[in-house]
Amino acid sequence: MSQSNKNLVFVYGTLRRSGFYNHLLKDSEFLGQALSCRKFGMFVNEYPFVTPFVEHTEIVGEVYEVDVSALQALDRLEGHPEHYRRCQTRFVLANSKEIEAFIYLYPGQERDMLLIGPEVLNGDYINPRYS
Repeated sequence: MSQSNKNLVFVYGTLRRSGFYNHLLKDSEFLGQALSCRKFGMFVNEYPFVTPFVEHTEIVGEVYEVDVSALQALDRLEGHPEHYRRCQTRFVLANSKEIEAFIYLYPGQERDMLLIGPEVLNGDYINPRYS
């Protein structure tokens, strides 16, 4: 993949390898497990919502290198920019390398999150510990 077409995306929910929508990443390179460098809030109903307005825990997920076509497919799935917003932030891979990647964040405030569903205290949608 050429440098200009290279996008790193951090996924934390249904796009992870065990998730329902992971097939959208079938042609993308899996770079490994990762953890957000900053704290967010994760809430869940049918699927997870991560918001920057609540800073409770690091988010657990995976990083993929995607091409422009895959990024556009992810944008459609996530409803970017109306429902989720694609933003860049820093993550640390399992090998301790720090990277910058896109993450899809829900722009709602904490009061909105509490109406959606319980908070995932450990930031891991696949192996959650709820409030």
